[in-house]
Amino acid sequence: MDGVLARLAALHVAAAVPDIGACGLATGDRLARDLAPDPTTVADGEMTVPQRDGLGLDPDEVGPDA
Repeated sequence: MDGVLARLAALHVAAAVPDIGACGLATGDRLARDLAPDPTTVADGEMTVPQRDGLGLDPDEVGPDA
């Protein structure tokens, strides 16, 4: 399981690699809490890549009490 930062980084790598299979990235719901709200959605086993700059997180929302 990965926190939101690692999941988003792995999601961006997976999106950039052609013909990659399932990666097990949709594990965010397994955590009691995370460092930031997850900007991705999971539908039918697929995640969407955030269209914001960088990884897709708002830096003001990242922290231990997110």
